[in-house]
Amino acid sequence: MTNVSDKFPLPIAVWICIVFILANMGIAKTGEIDPRICLMWQVPMDVSELEMDRMKWAGVTVVHHFNIARWNDAEIGDYLEKMRLCGLRVVIYVGELLAHEDNEWRISKRGRDFIEKWKNEPALYAWHTFDEPIAAGRQALWHQQERVYRQLKSLDGLTPVMVSLNLTTRYHWENFFSEEAFDILDLHAYVNKGVGERQEKLISSFEDRRTGEYPVVVTLRAFNGWSGRDDLSKSGLREQYNFFFMDRKTTRNVGFYGWRLGLYSGISQSGNLLFQFLDVAHFHSMTPDDGPE
Repeated sequence: MTNVSDKFPLPIAVWICIVFILANMGIAKTGEIDPRICLMWQVPMDVSELEMDRMKWAGVTVVHHFNIARWNDAEIGDYLEKMRLCGLRVVIYVGELLAHEDNEWRISKRGRDFIEKWKNEPALYAWHTFDEPIAAGRQALWHQQERVYRQLKSLDGLTPVMVSLNLTTRYHWENFFSEEAFDILDLHAYVNKGVGERQEKLISSFEDRRTGEYPVVVTLRAFNGWSGRDDLSKSGLREQYNFFFMDRKTTRNVGFYGWRLGLYSGISQSGNLLFQFLDVAHFHSMTPDDGPE
């Protein structure tokens, strides 16, 4: 999920077509943030104003990029200001600012300085601490996630903390899930040949264990070119949406992975994915909080 690139914008001719489509879909640019989260992953530093406008018109409220903490101060400041002016908020991944010592994770000195520097930025929406903590090399058990959460809250008690989980087994949920480790939870289990057992286990296991009230985002696979996996069908994004948001109705907060990718082909790099995104995002933005009629 963290393999990224800041290249491959969609040709301008395609964007011109999209402007026409959006106008006829009745999507209006408001400048206000929808109280529901619509998260677009992997929005790079050099994203154009036209791209941001399209995302905003389609209902995106929050953006993310895994490399933000690697950029210099001027680049980070410009990015945050650009998003603020467009009416978008930013989730900043701080996972690589964590240090692993004595079998524990902690926020490094560089991480503490980074959080102190940027915590009062108006565009900042949330800190993202752990992404898929079952993965080798960044594995973090539930109590380790809690420890980092407490450390971060001691530095910034106001900004929410997000964790991303892709847990599909009983062992995973027993060892890598704690409601004391986040304020916002992202869930995802990316499809291969359509919605199936992994997606069902993700949601049913979470629903069995949930005890608190907090925002939950379900992120949908919106990329192709995944080695060893099938590309999404022409209705693949809508099928995912129907399962997670119309059948199961776990949340009204949606995420799309992602906008511009490196190893894979994201929404802005594929005409088919872009049109699927516009269809799903528009439908989602037009439905009430309690779901489709």
